[in-house]
Amino acid sequence: MLQFLSGAIIGSATLCISAEPEYVLKPLDTVRVAVYQEDDLTTEARISRSGEITMPLLGSIALGGKTVKTAVSEITARLAKDYIINPSVSLSVIDYAPERVTVMGAVQKPGAVQIPEEVRLDILEAIALAGGFTEYADLSRITLLRRAGESDSERIQLIDGEMLAKPFYLGASDIVIVADKSATRVTVMGQVQKPGVLEIPDDEPLDLLEAIAMAGGYTEIADPTRVTVRRRVEGEDKLYLINGKKLAGDPQAKSFYLQPNDLITVAESFF
Repeated sequence: MLQFLSGAIIGSATLCISAEPEYVLKPLDTVRVAVYQEDDLTTEARISRSGEITMPLLGSIALGGKTVKTAVSEITARLAKDYIINPSVSLSVIDYAPERVTVMGAVQKPGAVQIPEEVRLDILEAIALAGGFTEYADLSRITLLRRAGESDSERIQLIDGEMLAKPFYLGASDIVIVADKSATRVTVMGQVQKPGVLEIPDDEPLDLLEAIAMAGGYTEIADPTRVTVRRRVEGEDKLYLINGKKLAGDPQAKSFYLQPNDLITVAESFF
């Protein structure tokens, strides 16, 4: 039977925590919330994907991302404020949500990967479950985002195949990002000696004339005055027409720096 307030609260609310106090509740966890001697308020519910459950009197309550201790404190405070004198609230986790990690970037099937029960999941196993690397995956640039507390996260850079040397185990909610080499490339086409794809160096920008030189330079029938750069800007293609001859001959000319996925085309001379 509910014991409602009339006027000031008498006594103080009591916290009664039956689950691990520092456990962070997650969407799809199934919880049981009970209030001592108030059976009508007992609630068993699965936390929604948006992190909420619904309780009598209180309506929607956000639990996802909060520790059990914090959740109990908030439920207790809301009941004590308007409804019940000295409520004693307990919260237990009946069923835990499947633990998952997320694998993104240059893998065949980006998305969530479930951690098998009672088994530790290595980073390479997670990538394998995501379909494995794509042909453009950069194994020297794999980043791990790991939760640190209720709101912060830390970034761990795995460099030069570090994760290949020994098992690197993942935790629930880790995010693995495999860099895509194509995101750091430009393509040079048309009248150059070696048309193809070029890598943009990590430590410095790549100039248009440098890219043409890396592609072997102009052919005999190239027209350096008609070089185009096609660039994707906010979902639309933008075309730049550049006089490469003038750019090379003027020491005061401003360099034209390339961006990932630029497409450079050197035109053929008409004569």
